[in-house]
Amino acid sequence: MNTRYIWTLIILIVIIAVVWLAISSRTSKVANEVHDDSIVMEDDTMVGATVELTDGTYAFNPEESTIEWTGTKTLVLDYEDRGVVALADGSLTVNGGIPLEGEFVVDMTSISTDLTGNGNPNENLDAHLKSPDFFDVETYPTATFELTGVVSTETPGTYTVTGDLTIKGITNTVTFPAQILAHDDVLTVLANIEIDRSKWDVRFGSSSFFDDLGDRVIDDMIGFSIVLRGESAE
Repeated sequence: MNTRYIWTLIILIVIIAVVWLAISSRTSKVANEVHDDSIVMEDDTMVGATVELTDGTYAFNPEESTIEWTGTKTLVLDYEDRGVVALADGSLTVNGGIPLEGEFVVDMTSISTDLTGNGNPNENLDAHLKSPDFFDVETYPTATFELTGVVSTETPGTYTVTGDLTIKGITNTVTFPAQILAHDDVLTVLANIEIDRSKWDVRFGSSSFFDDLGDRVIDDMIGFSIVLRGESAE
C-alpha cells in the first residue's frame, strides 16, 4: 500500500471523526435544551410542560394571549388575508384534573390585519371587516365562546372541545381539538379552529349568499390559531 493512499485514508478518518464529534456535541446541546423546563419553543410547543392540570379556576391574560385569523379567496391562487383579534376576557375551571367549565370573550372591535403589531395594517380592509358587511362590530362588539364539553383523547394533554360560539348575536356549536398544558403555574391552551362564517351571517363575498361573484368569492371558512395563557385566579 503506497504512502499517499495511507495519508489520504488517515485524513478521511480524521474528517469523519471531527464531523461526528460536532454532530454529537450539537445533539447533546439540543437534548439538554429540550429538558430545560424554563424553555418555551417559538412554535408554541411547550418544552418541559406537564399534562397534569392542577384544580382551580384560571384567568387568561389578554396581553399574553393571541388569536390569529386567516381568510382566503376560492378562485385566487395563494391569496390570503391574515390578522389578529384580541382576547378581552376568559377563564377556565379545572376539576379532577379535567377542564370542565370555561367562557371566553373576544374583542371584535380589535380585529386587524396587523399581524406583527408594527402599526402597518391594511386600514381599508380593517374598516371593512368591522362594517356590517362582515362582523358589524358597532352593533356586536364582542364574540363569546362557552365551553359545553371536553373529552380526553388518546394523546395526553389533548382534548376534543365542544362549545357554543356566538358571533353577531348568532350561536352555533363548534367542536375542535385543543392542547391544554401547565408550565410554571401557567395554564396554556393551544387550538386551531376553522369555522364557516356563513353560519354567523357574515355575508360579504360569500357564494352561500351571492351568485356570479367570479374571482371575488371569499372562502366561507375562516381559520383561527389560538394561544391562551392564564394563571390561577384563586
